Amino acid sequence: MKNVLYLFVLVILISSCSDFQKALKSEDVSVKFIEATKMYEAKKYAKALRLFDQIAPAYKGKPQAERMFYMYAQSLYKTEQYYLAGYQFESFVSSYPKSEKVEESAFLGAKCFSELSPVYTLDQTDTFPRRDSVCFGNQGARVFFRQTPVDFAGPGDFLWNFGDSTSSFQPSPSHLYGSAGTYKITLEVTDLTNGCAVTKKDSLTINPNPNAEFNYSDACIGKELFLIENSSIATGSIDNFNWNINSIETLYGSSVSYTSNQTGILNTTLITTSDFGC
Repeated sequence: MKNVLYLFVLVILISSCSDFQKALKSEDVSVKFIEATKMYEAKKYAKALRLFDQIAPAYKGKPQAERMFYMYAQSLYKTEQYYLAGYQFESFVSSYPKSEKVEESAFLGAKCFSELSPVYTLDQTDTFPRRDSVCFGNQGARVFFRQTPVDFAGPGDFLWNFGDSTSSFQPSPSHLYGSAGTYKITLEVTDLTNGCAVTKKDSLTINPNPNAEFNYSDACIGKELFLIENSSIATGSIDNFNWNINSIETLYGSSVSYTSNQTGILNTTLITTSDFGC
């Protein structure tokens, strides 16, 4: 009887693992969503995040988007990725102001930034963003810097140099970069009780977003329509191409085809993602 029980448990574990791996490799976003929800409800947030990262662009504007982005933000929060969680909660509040989760999301968004608040003492280590590269958006790239605790006797004086001829005297500032590129960041901290100073230098890369463009063939009822990407990116490469047609059909690949059985306008969206996730 014990052998049967152990075998039964083993089969369940293998099946669960297999479902997750199949969902990761699947091109069906609904399969990924179902498995991501299962992982989230099982409190396996790291696994849920891997799937949410894959489907987030495709779910914008869909009926399930509100639930998906809430679970996405919560998964980031539960894995202590407070920068990204704070951004997602703020985005959720802005996108779904009538949601029953909006009050909770606003609170958790504020709590994320509270978690990132610096301790008054200083440290030479871990003074820069947790990620060594970020993406350049339509409004630029805002980066949050922080300093963490250290063994100074008294108050400190901070001087940040962001590598683009701008600076800040704030302990944990944020800075909006106006263009993509690699920037040399310097933080100098001076102990005001004895004048001793320490300096930390590092670099930060702001990666460009792809410029999504595509060409298409003539479209007729019952005739195969070909969509071919013609996108570009300043540096790096474009790894993923997600097509959305009339917010119903989702296709993947640099070139795809679609056949329509009715007249009308095909609202087609191409979402491109670079090798840096931009």
